[in-house]
Amino acid sequence: MEEDFKNNLFQSYRTASKNLSKVAELESKYWEKFNSEVREIYFDKKLEDLNLLENFRFDKSLSAGIDDAIDEGIADAFFHLLKEVKEDLVMSNLDNKNIGNCNRVLNYKDKYIDYVDLFHIYVFSQLNDSIFSKDKISSICEIGGGFGGLARVIKNNLDVSYIMIDLPETNLLSAYYLYENFKNENKKFLLYNQIKDNKISVEQLHSYDFIIIPPWVVFEKDLKIDLFVNCRSMMEMERKVIRDYFKIIHGHTNQNGYFLNINRYHKRTVGQAIKLIDYPYDRDWEVLISQKAIFFDHIHFLLTQRKEPKEKSIHSVLEGLLEETKKHTPNYFYSELKKLVRKALTFFLTKSFLKKMKQFFLVIDP
Repeated sequence: MEEDFKNNLFQSYRTASKNLSKVAELESKYWEKFNSEVREIYFDKKLEDLNLLENFRFDKSLSAGIDDAIDEGIADAFFHLLKEVKEDLVMSNLDNKNIGNCNRVLNYKDKYIDYVDLFHIYVFSQLNDSIFSKDKISSICEIGGGFGGLARVIKNNLDVSYIMIDLPETNLLSAYYLYENFKNENKKFLLYNQIKDNKISVEQLHSYDFIIIPPWVVFEKDLKIDLFVNCRSMMEMERKVIRDYFKIIHGHTNQNGYFLNINRYHKRTVGQAIKLIDYPYDRDWEVLISQKAIFFDHIHFLLTQRKEPKEKSIHSVLEGLLEETKKHTPNYFYSELKKLVRKALTFFLTKSFLKKMKQFFLVIDP
């Protein structure tokens, strides 16, 4: 890693982490749980130990909560994807690097088959068929982009300016991951430490390949985005934060621009029931794709375009998801009982024994 980038990376994390305390409501209970477990031990005390970054995906040591790597079922998912997406597109977008040293991958033809990448390749293929092959896209903003998996696949295919908005720990990982993937291609990165007055300008948008920022950085009024993306992170935000992000999306999407929303029908990990059907879309969205996401029965894939709808209006589509939402709404009494049982087991049993039990009764629940 080049020295200048490394210094900006670490200083950006320190500054953003310090400022997060002033806007603590942006970190939901869900993410506070994940981040608090690693923040003090790793990010704050061992930040410059590059071995931590080089191995951030090994056993999900630093990527817990943003990493869907799985122990079993990778091959099944791979062949499932090949039924939906052309093999050439799949193979060309599998990574030939294992940034983060994930130990839950398969090696095939000098490529790494990573469950995380399989989902993102599918997302790209849908966007390519619906948008990229038909429309010129020069700017993308991904809200909650994790460690950068989807950004890597899209940037591997398109010359776009890519903004990523996430919490400080995640931004540290995504900046490292994307830099290591593209360091031989002279991509330009704008990190938080280089931003003045917590604002992004139109000039900055078109001067950098990647802009990686925390949620309190604002866009200048005239900055417009061609495509906003949220892939399975709004379902982990509180309602107020979701409303605030929709204000950004409504205010900064180009005319005829797009919004891809991939989230659960229902999730309750932030102390509130977060339902896709309640997301605060205004009326000016035409629905292009509305379907279940690949691999996940409880997650919806919703692609919309910013214009007055002629056919499928967003609100009629959301109303049509009511029964699916009910189907995926858990029994809260049962859920609370599970929490009590989990706490009791944690109190009486060792962590190693519980880990073995978890592996035995493995349930993938992203």
